[in-house]
This record gives sequence, structure tokens and C-alpha cells, in this order.
Amino acid sequence: MRLAGAAIAALIVSLTLAGEARADRWHTVAPHQTLRSIAKRYGCSVAEMKQANQLDGDRIGAGERLIIPECDDDDRPRKIELVDGQSIGKPWHGRLVKPARLADGRGYHIRRSYRTYGATHVVGYVTRALAEAHKKFPKAHVLAVGDLSQKSGGQISDHHSHQTGRDIDIGFFYKKKPAAYPDAFVTANDSNLDCEKTLGLIERFAASQGKPGGVKMIFLDFGVQGILVRWARDHGWDDDRIERLFQYPHGRGSSDGLVRHEPNHADHFHVRYNCPPDDDRCE
Repeated sequence: MRLAGAAIAALIVSLTLAGEARADRWHTVAPHQTLRSIAKRYGCSVAEMKQANQLDGDRIGAGERLIIPECDDDDRPRKIELVDGQSIGKPWHGRLVKPARLADGRGYHIRRSYRTYGATHVVGYVTRALAEAHKKFPKAHVLAVGDLSQKSGGQISDHHSHQTGRDIDIGFFYKKKPAAYPDAFVTANDSNLDCEKTLGLIERFAASQGKPGGVKMIFLDFGVQGILVRWARDHGWDDDRIERLFQYPHGRGSSDGLVRHEPNHADHFHVRYNCPPDDDRCE
């Protein structure tokens, strides 16, 4: 069964009132996506998806908009799938084959939809980190999500890397959402940066460190690191926690810490992920 117009609006209202779905949660079906793959992406069952969208069967079509029910608000971890042969070469000299695609979700805005392609495990880890950040800070303003890679990988404008689907740019949280944000990144400073939420966000991405295909490094301007580290110290973070995460306490030239200085990263941070284990074509 397919609903349109006023019927869809009425369905949204009724489901929201029943607590089964929210009107701000949608997924636009991409070519070749199945109901099962979409349900898996959001931590739902096929039955939950069918019920929320009043579907009689499993057939869906490209371009169709589906309501995503509130089925990912428990503590079930999303399974991260490792696929060999997608990310080929180095992040700054390589390509991407049969990639996964980062979908729209709650709490974030994808700035350029044609650059949302990545290795399957990367999309999985990013989706998990964004969902966990939204769950921790549900009242935060919308987050800007920048480029991953183009569909076939390779060189793209504005970037030296982002060629193999293992790099992604993420914006910050601010005390007050800047007027240009989230369509554009905004430079952080002591006055505008929401340190509590931005630290929480960075820790969500850092959580995959040491896991197969997990985060390898995070790039962030040294001065912005300093803003975050000073806030962390003032709010009771212990030295070990700070020093494991940030380069800043060790000095600009240090190789310590997961988060390292990189020029031109004062308005976002850049996350780079490892290759899947034993994937010989990924470097």
C-alpha cells in the first residue's frame, strides 16, 4: 500500500502521537536499496519499518521517502561490517569501488550529498558516532557533516585526501548556531565553541580507536585543541584522559595523542579510518 499527500501527513501525526515514529526522521530510498538494508542501517527490524510506513510487502522504490521509527534508542550496538576491496590505495592517492553511502539522519546535515560515499566500515562507524552524539545531546543544534569521498573515489576539489572513502570532515557544536551553519563550516573560537558538546562528539569518533578498521587519526587545529583542553581541565577531566586524546598537552610537534594539528582545520575536524584487516589493496 502507498500513501500520498494528506494521507501521509495524517499518518505522520498519528504515529508521532503513538510514540512509534517522528515526523523529522526520514530516509530517501537510493537505487538498489532494500527495506532490509535500510532497516539494518537504522537499527530497526523489517517489521518495525513496515508498521511505521503502513507497508503490506517489502517492495520499495528509489526516491520513496520512508519514516524511520524510534527503534534505535536502545543500547544495541550497530554491527560494523568490514568489506575488502573497496578502499584502494592511500587516502591521498587512490580510489573507491562499490562504496557504501552515508544516509541522512537525525541531528546532522550533509553538506554535499554527492560526496557521501565511503568504505562500508567507515560509514558504519560514522553513523554510530553521529547517532550516539545525538542521543547524548538531543537538544543540540544540527551538526554539519562535510565530505567523505565521491562515488568512485579519486581526487576532488578542496581536498588533498578523501580519495579512498576513509576520510570525513565533521563540524563543531556552538553555543549558538551560527547563521551560515550547517551549510558552511564556521571557525571556532573561545567565544562561540560549545566545548562540552564538541568534546563529547570527538570522543564518540575516538571510541573506535583500536577496533578493526577503526579511527586512525583525527586532525584539528592546534589552537582549537587548546580551547578544548583548557575547558576539559577546568571541568574535571584527568590528565590521562586528555593526553590520550589530544596532541596539545605534549606540544605542536609531538606524535602523542589521537587528535593532531593540521592547518586549515579550525572550522571542522577531519577523521581518518584504518583499512580493514588484511585488505592488501588498501594502504
